[in-house]
Amino acid sequence: MRVKNKSKIWLLILSFVLVFPRESVAGVATIFEGLNFVTYQSHDSLNGFYYARSGIFSCGFLFVGVLSSPQKNADSVNLVRVKTFDFVPHVPAYTYDKRDPRSDIDGTVYVAPGSISLKTDSPHAGCQSAAGMFDAPPGERGASVFAEVGKLPASGIFVVGKKAFFYRIENEVKTKEYLLPGSFVLATKKKKGFSFVRYVDPDSQIDDDDPKRVVSGWIRTSSLVNPFPLKGKQ
Repeated sequence: MRVKNKSKIWLLILSFVLVFPRESVAGVATIFEGLNFVTYQSHDSLNGFYYARSGIFSCGFLFVGVLSSPQKNADSVNLVRVKTFDFVPHVPAYTYDKRDPRSDIDGTVYVAPGSISLKTDSPHAGCQSAAGMFDAPPGERGASVFAEVGKLPASGIFVVGKKAFFYRIENEVKTKEYLLPGSFVLATKKKKGFSFVRYVDPDSQIDDDDPKRVVSGWIRTSSLVNPFPLKGKQ
């Protein structure tokens, strides 16, 4: 997963950092090459998602883990055990307790300086294809390793729970653009009942530097659902 024009991604990240001061957010998000893989860290929790489409195949899931006591492998890479999960297809219910329990698969996140990798103990549906493969640790054939391209302050990862139109926040005018239910988004700030979100088109056929790939703007916070377990219930 190569980024053809990293400078555009860095400009996007810089714009988020300049607009949103750190004191207004709860944690830090990390953006990786390929753009489909995003993590969010707040205190000792590590959340994230991956979602991509390639032709008839799609590979997508969220994951949650705890950073308090990671193990290290022989290369001094931090190993964090995580649970990956997804929701029942075509059912508009995105809270953790409404997830599809058949999709629960344990896995390991490998956190190295400047990169991250994830291996699931068994494959998710669609995740042994061109849309994504997560069946090997870093250093082995078939491993998916994502290079870090930057960090930005954020308030969390969410799922769009209902059709969400983008707004011009200065006058709260609704635009014609919208996100569909089930979309994974990164929220960077909340203001007056709105959240500024970043959405990546999962179509892997779109070049990473195509401006259509990343969509960002203000949507109503009431359209967002926290898909992760409440703290203490992981």
